[in-house]
Amino acid sequence: MYDDQYYAPRNPLTLCAIALAIGIVATAAYLAIESPNYAAVLAGAIGLFFGSYSMSYANRIGGENKWRNIVVAVVGEALSVIAFMLGLAGLM
Repeated sequence: MYDDQYYAPRNPLTLCAIALAIGIVATAAYLAIESPNYAAVLAGAIGLFFGSYSMSYANRIGGENKWRNIVVAVVGEALSVIAFMLGLAGLM
């Protein structure tokens, strides 16, 4: 996979680290805002999408650090799932 603009390979660790950061932001949004939890639901949904994309991209690219990248993306996606579910439960 190449970047559309520069035709250079993307770094899977960067994508996975962004997924982890989104998961942390989603969890922090749930913990910081008592009610309503719209920010946690929105950030959790974005984290779910981006985490799954970065995890599959790291799996396709492979390399010697494949499992490290996948683990980072899985942790970010797990945090996003937790924030999304708890935020959604807080809205109901």
